[in-house]
Parts: sequence; structure tokens; C-alpha cells
Amino acid sequence: MVLGLVPMLMLASCGGYDDTPIKQDLASLEERITALETVRSDIDGIKSVVSNVQKGFLVTDVSDTAEGWLITFTSGETVLLRHGRNGNTPVVAVRKDTDGIFYWTIDGDWLLDDSGAKVSVTGKDGATGGIGREGVTPQLDIRDGWWVVSLDGGATWKQIFQLPVGGASEGETEAVSVRTDDAFCYITVGDDEPIVIPLMLETVRLQLLLDESSITQISPGKTLTVPYTLVAAEGVKVSVETMESGGLVTKLTPAGPLAGTLSITAPEGFTSGKVLVTATADNGESVTVVLRITYVPVSGEAAVEILPWTEDDMMSI
Repeated sequence: MVLGLVPMLMLASCGGYDDTPIKQDLASLEERITALETVRSDIDGIKSVVSNVQKGFLVTDVSDTAEGWLITFTSGETVLLRHGRNGNTPVVAVRKDTDGIFYWTIDGDWLLDDSGAKVSVTGKDGATGGIGREGVTPQLDIRDGWWVVSLDGGATWKQIFQLPVGGASEGETEAVSVRTDDAFCYITVGDDEPIVIPLMLETVRLQLLLDESSITQISPGKTLTVPYTLVAAEGVKVSVETMESGGLVTKLTPAGPLAGTLSITAPEGFTSGKVLVTATADNGESVTVVLRITYVPVSGEAAVEILPWTEDDMMSI
């Protein structure tokens, strides 16, 4: 058997042997391994960001490093979000839906389970496990020239899209962008809407933030659900209450001490009304946001406006 190997070794040592295809295959394999590691790191990072947001933690620091963005939260956790990835790598991101819950997306489209339900990032009310309802972390892999995804821990896989022959790279694409202003950190993954997170400031003032992206027109007899977020100094407890006029019905559903959803139902025959949402902290601070809702007969829907609070608003309720 050893003697049989000698001619092969001699052939391999001859100058005429071309190992270019082997080198190309190895380079392609290394590229795919790197792409997989990047995607899996992205998924872990995004899930950590959403978890911190839903628990009401603020951002204390944002650093742009050679490897990616480092986001530090008041929870003490630092999350790495990589800058870019191979052009043939799917962009795994998250988007907050009208129910205030973050769901996974792939290349800008909702990630759906076998029943067609969107897949939530973290569990509702602290629950974990389950698909579409309780939160699950998708697993991605490359198999037989396809990117595939599993929502059941690897038991089954679904093809997403096919790699080019040889797995050739299409270059780097910008996957994550992060910016800050005086009060907020904005994290954008792919083409999805930015995740907006309050910054931990030296002097924290009470804020009541409504998710304006979820505020659309509302039809009489229908319900509009608007996620809200509270910003308060550490250790301060905050309560939220509503007042309404014009027959509007409201419901507050807390998702934690600093977040939740506001549901507004317009009655049949609705013409106009207001909703006052007031957050009151145990340190004496308070803030009120006004939603003015007006029925527009031409469109058959009621337009919703967010306005600064004035004393006249209290008198009109």
C-alpha cells in the first residue's frame, strides 16, 4: 500500500501539477465559514439588543471599532454589531410590528414559520421557546449550495436562496449603521426601520415616547395599538394613565416597568376626540402626550396627530 502511494507523491511533486482548483475550493470554504460566523454573531447581537430594549435598559456608550459597533447598556452588557458582510450573505434583522413586538426579518421580509406566523425575537411576558408566539432564535447554515434556516433547533431546514456557483463573493455590504444624537441611539440593520434606544444622560428627565411609526389612521369601530417607552432616572418608579374624549376607549398594557402598549378604539359614528397619556414618577416628575384624532369623511378614516400638551387639553376632556 505504501509503494502504491509513491507514484502519486512523485506526480504531486512534479512542476506540471496544477493545484489551483483545490486552492479555490479551500478559499470558497473559508469564505462560507466566515459568512456563517458573521451571520450567527449578528443574530446573537441583535437578540441581545432587543432583550435590553424590552427590559427598559438604556445605552451608556457607543464605540466604533475595527470589528464593529460596541453598544453598552445600563444592564452592564456590551453588544457587538459587525459593520458589514459578504454580499451573498442574508441580512438578518428585526422590525417592531404594530403590536409593539420585535419580529425577525431576512433581507427585509418577515421570517415566517410553517403556519405563516411571524417569528418573535423574545418571548412575550418573559416566556421563551415556541415559534411565532413565544420567541425563537433562527439558525442559519449553508447546505448543498443554499442558505437555509431552521426554527426548531436544527430538526428541519428551509431554503432561503441559492449561492452562486463556487460561492463567489459579491463584495462587502454595509449591514449595520449606528448613530446617536443628544438623547437617543439609532441602530439600523439592513433596510429595516431603526431601533431607537434612549441614552443614559447625566441628568435623566422623565420622558414618554410613543412609537410614531405605528401610528396610522384609524377607522371608526377599529382599534389602533401604539407601543410606548418610558425614560426615567435609575430607581424611579413610573405609572401611566390615560384620559379620553369623543367616545374613544383606551387600554394600557404594560410590558415591563418602562414599556408597554396603548390601544385606542374609535366608536362607530366617531367624529373627533383626544387621548391624554400621562406618565407620573414617584420623584414628582410628570409628562403628558396628547393624541388628537379627527374623522375625515372623504377617506373614511380618522387621522391621528401627536401634539404637545397644553392646559386647554385638560379642559377639553
